[in-house]
Amino acid sequence: SQQDPRFGFSVMQATPFGVVGDIEDPHILFDSDANKWRMLTCENRGGYKAIMMESDDWNHGYEHIAGPVAHNSTGTSIQKIGDTRYCFSGSQERQIFIYTYPDLKEAGTLSMDLPPWDKNSGTRVWPNIVQLPPGSPFSYVALMMDRYKYPGIQGPHWTYGALYLFHGYEP
Repeated sequence: SQQDPRFGFSVMQATPFGVVGDIEDPHILFDSDANKWRMLTCENRGGYKAIMMESDDWNHGYEHIAGPVAHNSTGTSIQKIGDTRYCFSGSQERQIFIYTYPDLKEAGTLSMDLPPWDKNSGTRVWPNIVQLPPGSPFSYVALMMDRYKYPGIQGPHWTYGALYLFHGYEP
């Protein structure tokens, strides 16, 4: 974009970047240590599961390098905890799974007080976890949204509803 798309109306040109398939929820970043663009995304392989792809270019040439993970996945993000990158994904299991970066080995689940789901609500949240700078009142914030399936909606339709803001720390 030639202007800041946050202000006013913007028209941006889009072009396909060559990733074909039933793929959703990508998070792309440049890994300066590997000198590669890395994409954590979900691919439908008997259910959506997180995979890692990489490329020399941000907009084409992505190849699969890790995954799929064992758990159903939705909403992916790559974030630093301390000096280490981790991969996060929501799931249908009422858990936010944590995987190692970039090989997607299972590392655990996110421990949360008052998670953004209950026995009646949708469980597929998008785990956006951000490390804050030193001196902040807490180490991390997480902004997540729920996917509540409201009564009366027919067919396979989920809505994106409330936003949840959490603060966090390392145990």
